[in-house]
Amino acid sequence: MIRHQIVYDDELKRDFKEYTEKVRELKGLSNETQLELYGLYKQATCGSCNITKPGYFDFKGQAKYDAWNSLGDLSESDSMLMYIDLFNSLDEDDLNNKEQDEGIVKMSTLYDPKADEADSDKDIWHACRHGNVAKVKELLTPDIIQTVDKEGRSLLHWTVDRNHLELTQWLLSQGCVADVRDSEGSTALHYAVTCEYLPLVKLLLEHGASPAVKDEDGCSPLEVCESEQIRDFLIKHVT
Repeated sequence: MIRHQIVYDDELKRDFKEYTEKVRELKGLSNETQLELYGLYKQATCGSCNITKPGYFDFKGQAKYDAWNSLGDLSESDSMLMYIDLFNSLDEDDLNNKEQDEGIVKMSTLYDPKADEADSDKDIWHACRHGNVAKVKELLTPDIIQTVDKEGRSLLHWTVDRNHLELTQWLLSQGCVADVRDSEGSTALHYAVTCEYLPLVKLLLEHGASPAVKDEDGCSPLEVCESEQIRDFLIKHVT
């Protein structure tokens, strides 16, 4: 019985290693699938989650932590089997999201479907979240261009967070301050860097955004940056 178990475990580990190498070659996996694979990999190789949950603005770290921590006490062998099964269950839909090629969790930092659905379609904040350029142009007035919502976020924070390049460019042309800070001290550049929106990072830098502005935790956009490509752009603009 013991010998059979050892042989089985060795074969499973070999299969698991082969599948982890296959996963590294994949492109276009959805965030959800990437996180599920990540959690199972960590559980299989490190056991139950044994790290402290990352800070509030480490959105990638939090998502990865949750994916791993949610597996509880799942055994090493079960984690390997589930990892292999998940890989074998992938179909074309899982591989069609080409925007996710750069790594796990490239997304809006503030996405909340329920909150979005509750918004009024006549609200300028709703229009910004959904990238409705025509509606924002209709509703924007000089007295509200620099106003913030109850969380201290400006219109610029929201358009950057949702990756609306055209609308962001227009708001900047209308006088939105590139380095306006939310209630946590974060600028739109903090958001763009965290989400890894390279075109928006470039746009904000062109309009005077500073990669050295620190939030309330003492972190600048440069310090929270995980993308080497974006980091190179930020370093060039540090004064």
